[in-house]
Amino acid sequence: MHEQGFKASSTGLVPGMPPEPCVVVILGVAGDLARTTLVPSLYALGCQRLLPEPFALLGVARRAWNDDTFRDAIRTYAQEKYDTTGVVRDMVQNHLLQLLCMAAMEPPVSYDGVTLRNETVKVLQAIRPVDVQRDCVLGQYRAGELDNHELRAYRDEENVPPDSATPTFAALKLTLDNWRWARVPFYVRTGKRLPRKCTEISIYFKPTPHLMFPVDNGGQWHNNILTFCLQPNEDIVQTFFAKQPGPDICLRPVTMHFRYDLTFGITHPPSAYEWLLHDAMQGAQTLFARSDLIYEAWSLVDPVMTYWEAQGARDLSLYPAGTWGPEAAEALVARDGRVWHMR
Repeated sequence: MHEQGFKASSTGLVPGMPPEPCVVVILGVAGDLARTTLVPSLYALGCQRLLPEPFALLGVARRAWNDDTFRDAIRTYAQEKYDTTGVVRDMVQNHLLQLLCMAAMEPPVSYDGVTLRNETVKVLQAIRPVDVQRDCVLGQYRAGELDNHELRAYRDEENVPPDSATPTFAALKLTLDNWRWARVPFYVRTGKRLPRKCTEISIYFKPTPHLMFPVDNGGQWHNNILTFCLQPNEDIVQTFFAKQPGPDICLRPVTMHFRYDLTFGITHPPSAYEWLLHDAMQGAQTLFARSDLIYEAWSLVDPVMTYWEAQGARDLSLYPAGTWGPEAAEALVARDGRVWHMR
């Protein structure tokens, strides 16, 4: 990196000097290593927006491939890898569990890579083993519709076996065995072909032990909610109850909304990979998973995958593409008197 490095500005993260285009060259791109490891890894980075722009992939092979043949092979490699991976290994094992750690960890003594990751791994160590049959729902999307566009089923996608049992949706109930979070459920879900792409953490606060205001809806009280949105916009929304003007006591939910880009006048917010690459070049490790955290994450996910792979497609819940998942996911939270948060 040039000495000028990177700096923050009102338009986002701006390099001091324009970076050179990034090119990855794979020698023997027609071989097994490229098909099973290299290309799927690049595909995963691309899905996570961790590849720089502009980015190019150059393949060298003994076979007489033209550009179109090469592109078709790359797409096939990536799709084949997802069908053998599924949403649990692809999303739950890393992204969702890392978000859970950020929400549930104790405040670190200082903001550095060691102390921050020490606290995050404690969260995973406290998670109770998942009761797969009771607290886990896996699904796969079938044909559906979104915005007046027909969407085909996962098994009808290119390079997907017609009898594929690969899950494209996962919902889990997790519990932590520690003093702060005992008897507090954490519900996580992720999926493909949902109505929109969003990443949110919603925290429901417990009601007060005693209500001094009269409640008309059978004594039930709505929770105050704090929502952190990471995608598509970075914002924080606080939902709580306020008294309407007037002599009568009438309460209704209101919201306070903080938008990061609007508040600070950022017209082009930096993407996640910009910060990630910048931290990597600076040697900052706060955003990178440590080996013990990865081990703990896989120890939670492996029993889930072992059970479902043994079941095959028998207990896989189907849901229409363009919806928020199978009905079993709604029942997962409904049995505790809750619903998935939507805004």
